[in-house]
Amino acid sequence: MYINTETLQYPVSENWIRKNAPNTSFTEDFTPPAPFKAVKATINNLDFNPITQRIEQSFPENRGGEWFQTWNVVDKYATKEEADKAILDNLNDTKITKTLEINTERLKANNSWFVFLDSRIACDQLSREDINGVNGYVSNTGSLPDEWPGGWKRMDNGYVPIVNVDMWKMFYKAMVDQGMANFQKAQTLKQRVSEATTVQEVAAINWEE
Repeated sequence: MYINTETLQYPVSENWIRKNAPNTSFTEDFTPPAPFKAVKATINNLDFNPITQRIEQSFPENRGGEWFQTWNVVDKYATKEEADKAILDNLNDTKITKTLEINTERLKANNSWFVFLDSRIACDQLSREDINGVNGYVSNTGSLPDEWPGGWKRMDNGYVPIVNVDMWKMFYKAMVDQGMANFQKAQTLKQRVSEATTVQEVAAINWEE
């Protein structure tokens, strides 16, 4: 954009200058005729609250004969009450988003792995279906399935030994205990979210801490 340095008309486009100077021969690489000058772009580095404020371009600044963009922080709301409501609404929206994030992380944890006899056991949907299937068999018959391989495959492709029903119950309990631990962790994080008073506090709450 350009500025008329005599009348201080701003902003002025290249097309406007060309149309209003019909007797001027312009080069292909446009150079504005006097009294117009290009306004040089600047980087906006102002601190502002995007919830209650916005950045607007102000009147250019003359620095030694060169003109530069300037920026100004403008309030979005006319009253403090309106601004406070916007801040509170944003905080509540942030809490809702964080709570959904915690639910997602809990689901991922429940469907990842648990530990039995110092071994990581896969607990994805397919693995959980297999575990629940065997557990149903054990519950109905009081014994391990026919052709039982003697254990359960670990995530490192080895096998953790499960040689009787009591060991199976310990194995199944380990999966349930991990699920309960994930639930308790989620509840603790959600309580922290509920008690947070700023979006920064909410953002700092994460499953992996």
